[in-house]
Amino acid sequence: MVAAQASAGDERLWTRMLGTNVRTISAVVRIAATPQDVLAAVGQLFPQFPYRMTQIGLHLLNVTVRPVSQGRTEVRCYGDLRPGLRKNWKVDKGIASVMGLVGAGFGGAAGVFGAAALGSYRWLYRYALRKATEELDHLLGQLDGQLRSHAVFGSGPAGF
Repeated sequence: MVAAQASAGDERLWTRMLGTNVRTISAVVRIAATPQDVLAAVGQLFPQFPYRMTQIGLHLLNVTVRPVSQGRTEVRCYGDLRPGLRKNWKVDKGIASVMGLVGAGFGGAAGVFGAAALGSYRWLYRYALRKATEELDHLLGQLDGQLRSHAVFGSGPAGF
């Protein structure tokens, strides 16, 4: 999936509407295992894509594995959030529009309802982004734990 090209104006709008200029999510861990064992474990553990990542519009997670000193392997996961920004902005705009219309029905409080909706969605998006980052860290922690268990007890539960 190629990142959506956005103009500088789109980027400013998305930053203002979503309340953040974060465009990538990433995490890194160093694991005491060979790159081959890490890749086998990644193949088993990563097909379960965390919910929060799809909630923020992240549908492709890139994983790089490289050997580092003393028999350790670095695992780096990162995802580009830009393809999902337009969708999140449209949802944000839609919610604010509906709430503005609801507010207009209550005697002209459209601005108050619309602003409250925008503020709520900005908070929810940043919350989901923070939780997605925690999920990614947790996923890498599970990978490390699975490989440590494999090193101590032999074949893991899925037999990799």
